Amino acid sequence: IVMIVGIIVGLVGLKWMGLATFLAAPVYLLLKLFEVVCTYSLLLPFSNVLIGRPHAVLIVMYYVAVLAFSFMMHQRDTKQLRKYFYGSVAGFAAVYGVMHMIPKAVEVTMLDVAQGDCFLVTGPKFNFIVDGGGNLLKDMGDDTGVHVLYPYLSYKGIKTVDTIFVSHTDADHVKGIIEVLDYVNVNRIVLSDKKNGDELERLLLLKANQYKIPIQHIRAGDTVRLTPYTRVDCLFPFRDVVVDQNNGSLVLKFVYKDIAMLFTGDIEKEAEEMLVSEHADLHAQVLKVAHHGSKTSSTGPFLDAVQPSIGLVSCGRNNTYKHPSPETIDALNTRNIKTYITAQRGAVILKTNGKTIAIHSMIEGE
Repeated sequence: IVMIVGIIVGLVGLKWMGLATFLAAPVYLLLKLFEVVCTYSLLLPFSNVLIGRPHAVLIVMYYVAVLAFSFMMHQRDTKQLRKYFYGSVAGFAAVYGVMHMIPKAVEVTMLDVAQGDCFLVTGPKFNFIVDGGGNLLKDMGDDTGVHVLYPYLSYKGIKTVDTIFVSHTDADHVKGIIEVLDYVNVNRIVLSDKKNGDELERLLLLKANQYKIPIQHIRAGDTVRLTPYTRVDCLFPFRDVVVDQNNGSLVLKFVYKDIAMLFTGDIEKEAEEMLVSEHADLHAQVLKVAHHGSKTSSTGPFLDAVQPSIGLVSCGRNNTYKHPSPETIDALNTRNIKTYITAQRGAVILKTNGKTIAIHSMIEGE
């Protein structure tokens, strides 16, 4: 009805707008009814089911099912029809079962949030976020949490985040986290016990309180265990150390079986020197290069203590800070550390089975 009347209204409107407006009333009322029904339907249980991007195998299975159904519709022999039906169901169940039996890799995604940090780590029975990016020039509600982090969580089919780690409350690390709390369920937020008391920290705590999200403060020596074989160790800040905002960043070591990744926030030379002098267990195959590759970080002794084979740098194209600095890139190259930079590569995704690492980026070859 809407389509037929709509075409008539369009043709009449070319000659007589008044009559077209009158004829358009049924179309308007039907569309309003549709809108009201949809709005109230969203209040029903399971009205919104988030599945994320289907696996390629499931997509193939879907089209095979469509073809099988079409074929069965043309079968007149009832016994033969039952045979095809039960055979198809058994085949699909077997494929689906095998898919779930294959161990899923742990995936670490360095999202492209321009000049900021944002990482999503997902595994078979866990997920967590480290920082959420943010832009000082954008209003809250129109930043990386809304336009980058939440869409990616939806793409991955994630409605509940187990843990969010906030390295520190600079805008380019925390604004996206504050925003995303309006869109997903969060079981826990982990912060440094070095409280800054700034405006963004206050907003984060208010938002967490609004959604009744527990807050956990950690420092060096604390461990957040995710599964029996997966944990996040806090290496910094130390208990009694007095530091500024950047050097107060959480330094986290994510350990999955034989693979480790070091998240360093925005720590600089002073914090790196303290970690090295205290003989912290810094060794990791993957290093999130501190402070977006600034020359004030990534000192030689620190890189030698970590001994990474892969370096990840999150920064914006043509950023005003000139990150990453040539000095940092030289230091990484000298040590044969394969470096991936979001400004050049876009989002970067690592997959590991706990023994080996595979890596690719959204923009290859730059």
